Amino acid sequence: MNILEMTEGELYKAGLQELIVQMGHTYTEQFLKQCKPNEYDYTDERHK
Repeated sequence: MNILEMTEGELYKAGLQELIVQMGHTYTEQFLKQCKPNEYDYTDERHK
């Protein structure tokens, strides 16, 4: 498997699978939730 020749989708799938192997399903899910961009708009608070 040559990662330089993989599509973005294939690379994402391979990376996700490796996370699951290394961390397990539960910790992978928790990790991905923490990495998800926050929808909170901090700029509104900054102007107050």
